[in-house]
Amino acid sequence: MKYLFSVIASACLGLNIQAAEASLESLANPLQGTDNPPDFSHGNEYPAIALPFPMNVWAPYTEPAKNFLFYQYRHQQIRGLRQTHEPSRWIGDYANFSLMPVSGKLVVTEADRASTFRHEDEVALPGYYKVHLDTW
Repeated sequence: MKYLFSVIASACLGLNIQAAEASLESLANPLQGTDNPPDFSHGNEYPAIALPFPMNVWAPYTEPAKNFLFYQYRHQQIRGLRQTHEPSRWIGDYANFSLMPVSGKLVVTEADRASTFRHEDEVALPGYYKVHLDTW
């Protein structure tokens, strides 16, 4: 009887005992604003993966390292994971470096080590990034 009363009370009060609150972090999408065609900008953002208030962040890049719009959502080739401290697209980035996991023959240029990928195999969260590299 006590169980039946608590179920009825929960239903009447609109309480859901089983549901957990979603964190605000789960609502953030680091890829939002990364669709930047040359003729019209949709955000000029890049997916910065880090803890809050970082000095440096990790970010995947699809464009040559010298390009300040280094992540373009429309592109299907990733060149590496870039350590950057660029706070804004318009300030520029200096002394950045990148890493790229490769196997087999050593390749060192970003064009040679680039890998194709699909956005369906990409997971981007504020503190986590994962992508399946088709080439490697």
